[in-house]
Amino acid sequence: MATDKKHRHLNALKRGHKIHWYEISDILGLGGFGITYLAHDLNLDHQVAIKEYLPVDLSTRDDASNVQPVSSEHAERYHWGLSRFLDEARTIGQFKHPNIVRVRNVFEANNTAYMVMDYELGESLQEILSRRKTLDEEDIKSVILPIIEGMRHVHAAGFIHRDVKPANIFIRVDGDPVLLDFGSARKSLEDSNKSLTSIFSRGYAPIEQYNTSEDTQGPWTDIYSLGATLYRAITGVPPSDAVDRSAAISHTSRDTYVPAVIIGKGKYSRSLLDAIDHALQFKQQDRPQSISDWKLEFGEPENDFTLPNEKINLDSTAERKTAYQVAKEAADQGDVVAMSNLAFMFAKGIGVEKDEKQSIYWYKNAAEKGHLNSQYNLGVIYAKGRGVTQDYNESFKWYKMAAEQGDISAQSTVAMMCAKGVGTVKKEKEAVNWYHRAAMQDHVNSQFMLANMFLKGRGVPRDEVEAFEWFHSAAEKGHINAQVTLGYLYGKGKGTERNDAESFNWYLKAAEQGHPNAQYNLGVIYAKGRGIKQDMADAIKWYRKAAEQGDESAQQALERLMEKQGA
Repeated sequence: MATDKKHRHLNALKRGHKIHWYEISDILGLGGFGITYLAHDLNLDHQVAIKEYLPVDLSTRDDASNVQPVSSEHAERYHWGLSRFLDEARTIGQFKHPNIVRVRNVFEANNTAYMVMDYELGESLQEILSRRKTLDEEDIKSVILPIIEGMRHVHAAGFIHRDVKPANIFIRVDGDPVLLDFGSARKSLEDSNKSLTSIFSRGYAPIEQYNTSEDTQGPWTDIYSLGATLYRAITGVPPSDAVDRSAAISHTSRDTYVPAVIIGKGKYSRSLLDAIDHALQFKQQDRPQSISDWKLEFGEPENDFTLPNEKINLDSTAERKTAYQVAKEAADQGDVVAMSNLAFMFAKGIGVEKDEKQSIYWYKNAAEKGHLNSQYNLGVIYAKGRGVTQDYNESFKWYKMAAEQGDISAQSTVAMMCAKGVGTVKKEKEAVNWYHRAAMQDHVNSQFMLANMFLKGRGVPRDEVEAFEWFHSAAEKGHINAQVTLGYLYGKGKGTERNDAESFNWYLKAAEQGHPNAQYNLGVIYAKGRGIKQDMADAIKWYRKAAEQGDESAQQALERLMEKQGA
């Protein structure tokens, strides 16, 4: 929450003003419904953020610092909004989640109300996007996945946020995101016949938020806004506003929305782009209905860029310095955690201009002193050529250092590089050893890859029974390719006794997640009645699903079946 010293709001409290035991230091942010201050907690001797209810269209401040409605006609709306502000504070206060802003206190004074929150070092996602325009997929997921987890807690309590946008997602100095400003938060099941002017942000609000009734709003409303935020992060602009989309659909029957799968093709994974487009469906019933369902659409990337999990420990004196100054001073004194944080700040452009060379310099300093996350991140940097010439030999060196310290993602990556001869000579036996180390720690993809090594006899004697056990372990944890292979092994009786019913069950699990080969095999199973009752309608259904994804065998089988039925 970096301070904004460019402008002073005429109605803002002055520096040095005291409310209870809080002393105002500066303005952090201005909004249509209030002002957020940086303040000093004189009791606990640390900085806090305080949000004051001060709706710009409804109120003003008198000489005694009291907030008053601008006229008697506005009094009712002012006090109704004040009540909702207090409700908001109590709502947020219920959530104890690292990615939801923490409310420490709420009180009434000066004929208004105040919400005391943790003061965070960092900057908003909006500020980062203004500087960088777009983010890569790794950065996007490092932001959205923790926010989704926080949002699950909000929705589980029966609340919706209703104002998710880049300005309300704050990136802490350690890279961890936090969701701010529940200024539009409402009990999703609450019904009120009073309403302030709808609080929405063009491009980020779905069509139901433009209606006066809250009955049509729910988790799908926040999902739309999260999708719009991701759309902004991959395209550089927000999506078409919902009102504009509505008008176009009404007049021309065409939506003005340009799908993310078109704009982001070749730059982002299909699963990410599809998740964004699903979230931004115009009709609420066409969107994911729960945040948990939506999260499943993202998939899990292998070897994702690891974010530092150490946090800079700032005492009350250090808090008055910039995050960069604190990290730099500690790094200069040899603190490896500070070195890693400093590298991360340069890599992401947080609190300092983005500088990949400086990022590499500090990661190397920390990595050479044994800092695991820095070693892993250097492996990523050299593998992808971020700020350096792509060098798989150097990448392998750093990944292996992290792997030897027990990092399971690094172990899996080293195994892959050994198996393929990337950055090192091809060593399948060593690949098996590294996959095994990661698999024993429940790294799902390593379990799948280890199973393949045993099934094909690569780097280890061929062993179908051992392969079956590892495939089964990975499949139970949701690995879709392991589920397909397990369907095959049960169907052929390899590594286990033949069991057509189990084969069907595993193929079904993968087919329902959209795997074309599993869908094709389900078509075969239904057509031949293997382990289940023969059903040509279901056979056609699954053949068609696989064919629509380009499976040629499914297309041929579908054509033969349709011809046979036509005859």
